[in-house]
Amino acid sequence: MKYCTLVTGATGGIGREVANLLEAEGRTVLRLGHEIDLANPEALGEVESFIKSGYDGVDGFVHCAGFDAPAPLGMIDPLIADDLYRVHVIFPMLFLGWMGKKRNHGEGASAVLVSSRAAHEVSKGHVAYAAAKGALESMALSASAELEAQGVRLSIVSLGPVDTKMTRKWRDKLPEAMRPPVMSPLAAAEKIVEEFNKGAITWTVPKQ
Repeated sequence: MKYCTLVTGATGGIGREVANLLEAEGRTVLRLGHEIDLANPEALGEVESFIKSGYDGVDGFVHCAGFDAPAPLGMIDPLIADDLYRVHVIFPMLFLGWMGKKRNHGEGASAVLVSSRAAHEVSKGHVAYAAAKGALESMALSASAELEAQGVRLSIVSLGPVDTKMTRKWRDKLPEAMRPPVMSPLAAAEKIVEEFNKGAITWTVPKQ
């Protein structure tokens, strides 16, 4: 059987660094970038076809794909909020359900979902993003119990601001004294890969 590790958001930022590190370890990595819109209700079927075109299934999954759409509470676009939820919660939930089926994963399969401290801290202007990340963590808590019984380990890494294009869009607009410290994409990726390789179900909030 031929398996790969799927990394979403792999064309830049954290996802690219995660994919590079996993490949350096000798893993076969399938990089998913913008070829498939993960907010699309048909995304799971498209990703399954993307995987099955070259592999029997996956031995790993790292969900780095995501976006933020900063807006004051009274100006949140419901369509954008819906897309946030689909990308950050619905897609990984459905993919984990697919991955958990015995025919779709290899022995010792591992998954990591990338969350944010925005789910646990006051994040003015990022309410929809924070809500999506909070929902992601709640979903993962219950999903991990089911997946463990199916032979798949699920972990969460909850990051603070990382120096990516997404973060710079809002951070650079703040007065310098108010800009939060950032972690490099490589440092974030190292934390993610560390959790991926631990072989245990963990919730990690790395220090900046």
